[in-house]
Amino acid sequence: MVARENILPISEHLMSVPFSANHCILEGFDQPKVDSTSPVFAEVTKFLVDNLESEVNVIVKQRLDGGVKMIRLPDLEDKIEEVKKRAEARAGANNEKEARMKALRKEMDAMEAKMAALKSA
Repeated sequence: MVARENILPISEHLMSVPFSANHCILEGFDQPKVDSTSPVFAEVTKFLVDNLESEVNVIVKQRLDGGVKMIRLPDLEDKIEEVKKRAEARAGANNEKEARMKALRKEMDAMEAKMAALKSA
């Protein structure tokens, strides 16, 4: 039985394709260090949803945490890595931009403090 709060909306495309709904984890995304809120995770997830019709290899039939299956998508492995690398590069560039913006804001605050001090003198 699935709790009401665990039932998620599904796209029309998925509803038109018969499939078995098993809890699966893509190999490499089973580590605790994977941040499901990261842009990399989001981009890889979107890529996987867009490419649902792929061969799936079940690596581990069942894990101790309630029947989760570990899977590998042989047709998409190279493409997944490519998407991950692009997303990581974008995330890195965004982090650099944010760091630079933070430094510029700090410089502006210092300049505004100096200008305020000069005006009050």
